[in-house]
Amino acid sequence: MKVGIVSNSPGEVLGWAVPASSILKKLGFTIDLYLTPCMFATNKEYEVALQHGHFDKIYKPKQTLFEILLPQKRYDLFFHMGGDIWYSTKFKTSKLYSYGWGTKRLDKFFCLYLVPNQYYYRKLTERGIPSSKIVKIKDLAFEKLKRKQYDPNSKLIGFMLGSREVEFWNLLEIYLQTIALMPKDYEYIFFVSPFIYQDDSFEQKLQGIMKMYEGYRVKFLVNEVEKYEVMSKLRLMVTIPGTKTNEAGFLGIPQLVILPLQKPEHIPVWGIVGWLDFLGSFGKKIKSYFVIKYAEKNLLNKKRYIAMPNMVSNSEIVPEMIDKITPEKLCQVLLSMVENSELLSRISNDLVRVYDEWEYEAISFHDFVRRI
Repeated sequence: MKVGIVSNSPGEVLGWAVPASSILKKLGFTIDLYLTPCMFATNKEYEVALQHGHFDKIYKPKQTLFEILLPQKRYDLFFHMGGDIWYSTKFKTSKLYSYGWGTKRLDKFFCLYLVPNQYYYRKLTERGIPSSKIVKIKDLAFEKLKRKQYDPNSKLIGFMLGSREVEFWNLLEIYLQTIALMPKDYEYIFFVSPFIYQDDSFEQKLQGIMKMYEGYRVKFLVNEVEKYEVMSKLRLMVTIPGTKTNEAGFLGIPQLVILPLQKPEHIPVWGIVGWLDFLGSFGKKIKSYFVIKYAEKNLLNKKRYIAMPNMVSNSEIVPEMIDKITPEKLCQVLLSMVENSELLSRISNDLVRVYDEWEYEAISFHDFVRRI
């Protein structure tokens, strides 16, 4: 039987489409992956999906647009797993399912919606999607995770550097300067996204920067399997918004989620404003204005959250730092957290409680596919 999947950016490709492909392959399906245009994409989604997934064919964004315009092969099952759900409605299938997202306007195309947490459930019901069409599913991003007991006495602090190059190098500079201000008894691990180290020049550029920071207790980790083993040993994780906040949340790892506003043109956003990225420097300049206004209206006053654990729980479990972030400011907030073991333990317990509430009610993707 033939399955199609639409996906696009790092979190959706590696967190949803890739583990789904592994499960579907074991069940005897052949799988095609269609990547779509996206302002959150890195342009390395094809290479990562090819390396990590079990896809028979992968279509790059331009190829996907071409396939939509032409008569296509028919699919026994089709899953939307990221991006604009409109793309998935253009494929020939009698069984179309959306993972996470849906709109009332396009509801007639979808059989069911697979929701991986409370946040997506609230969003769909608020949009008028009937609860009878919503299936509570265990998050595919957690397939590779094994939770361990949190250790508040660990001396290891982790930093996530983002999946886009501009994020990686800008964050690396801030993080390294912050570490220089921290006490000497901590160790640091920098987690490198596979969407970054696909670039052959990565190691050479990194070595050049690290020459200025010799003697620091810093390691870089690129191995995906080892990455989650090490993540479970962290005292605290520092990261920008994204899939890793969700994975760390499931593991019960306290985190500080930051959104640096000093370069708003580099912050990817949804909707019409996000598409300004494709207009070059002029478009990014216009986008900067709207990003700052949105942050002032919705984020700084906590009307909306940027960390997935907070979005899931609809409360601020993990601290969010939305500001023009300097090493001095970041160091101050970091110290206030890492030196408070009681706070870290409480955050960890709250994270486990919130994620376990959903896990008890949800079924696995594997079981869902077998049922249909």
